[in-house]
Amino acid sequence: MVEFKDNTSKVYDYSWADEFDATTLNADKWMNSYPWGRHLRCNPEVNYYSDGKDLILENGFLQIQARKAPITTRAIPYENDDYIISCKNKPDTKNLMNFEYQSGLIYSKEKI
Repeated sequence: MVEFKDNTSKVYDYSWADEFDATTLNADKWMNSYPWGRHLRCNPEVNYYSDGKDLILENGFLQIQARKAPITTRAIPYENDDYIISCKNKPDTKNLMNFEYQSGLIYSKEKI
């Protein structure tokens, strides 16, 4: 890949990929949540990132689904229900939250 910017060019090498040719996500390369939890409370997101059931690997393709599926669960799985989540410009909330939607998510373990 070549990037052209301000009369200069920069060449990048192709160094990492995943062909998604297995029936499950490669746990050496991917996580099905963020390292810190399954929700981004400080962003305006209204969904909970499920534990992988919204990821479909078939014929070399990865499908990430989103669906209306209400759930009450912890935004940060490793904290207790009463743990307080604080965000700038938002009211504090307890970790146990209600979500109207669920979706899949993959997060790379690779450092590029």
